[in-house]
Amino acid sequence: MIHQLTAAIAQLELESFERPWSRNQINDFVISSAAHSVLINAEGQTAGPDDQLVGYALLLVLPAEQATELLRIGVARNKRRQGLGSNIMQHLCAFTLSRFGENGKCFLEVNEKNLPAIKLYESVGFIVRSIRRNYYAGSEHALLMEWVARNRTA
Repeated sequence: MIHQLTAAIAQLELESFERPWSRNQINDFVISSAAHSVLINAEGQTAGPDDQLVGYALLLVLPAEQATELLRIGVARNKRRQGLGSNIMQHLCAFTLSRFGENGKCFLEVNEKNLPAIKLYESVGFIVRSIRRNYYAGSEHALLMEWVARNRTA
C-alpha cells in the first residue's frame, strides 16, 4: 500500500512542482512519525485504499509549537479549479484544530508570484506574517503565512 501511495503522490508532484520530491523523499516523509497526509479522491472526500488519488497535502506535525506546517500540496492537473484545493485546506485546518485545539496553528511558505495558491490559502484564513526576501532563485520572495485555529472564520 505504501508503495502505491508514494507512486500516486509522486505523479501529482510531477504535475504540481518545478522541483518535485522524489519517490524516496515522499516515502521517507510519509513513514515519519512527524508526518500527516491529507489524501483526497475525485469526490473531494478522504481517499481510501481503492480510490484514485487526485489531491494531497503533506504536513509536518510540530507538537512543541502546537502547530503543523504545510510542506506540499497538489491536485491533479485535470481536477483543478473544482474546489479540491479548498477541500484539502479545510481538511488540514480541521486536523490542526483536532490535534492542538484553539491554540493550534498551521504555517506555510509560498512564492509571492503564486497568486492562485495565495488566494486559496487566504480563502481559509491564512494571513501573511512575514516575507523572506530573495528566497527563491531569481530574487523572488517567499511569503510566510499562518492560520490560527482561534481566529478561524468557519
